[in-house]
Amino acid sequence: MKENKKIVVYVDLVNTIADFQSGVDTFSAEVRAQYGKDENGKDHSDEIPGLFSKMKEIDGAKEGFQFLADHFDTYSFQPLLGIILLLGAISWSG
Repeated sequence: MKENKKIVVYVDLVNTIADFQSGVDTFSAEVRAQYGKDENGKDHSDEIPGLFSKMKEIDGAKEGFQFLADHFDTYSFQPLLGIILLLGAISWSG
């Protein structure tokens, strides 16, 4: 019997499902400055504790994700990336 396998789709949550800047904007200017750009120009806003829980959902994102989940084997990219980084499988520089 032939097995029907769905195509696997990984979805990046940031600026696809959740609005990154909306989360950053909830923090004080002091916190934003602390985690802002370093001397090399690299922005560290994504390291603000609790940032991801403050992001607003992008309009239509939930319905779009549901469509993908209905038709594909769909996963969020963020947990996968965290596991990969934790295991040292790749080096992340940006």
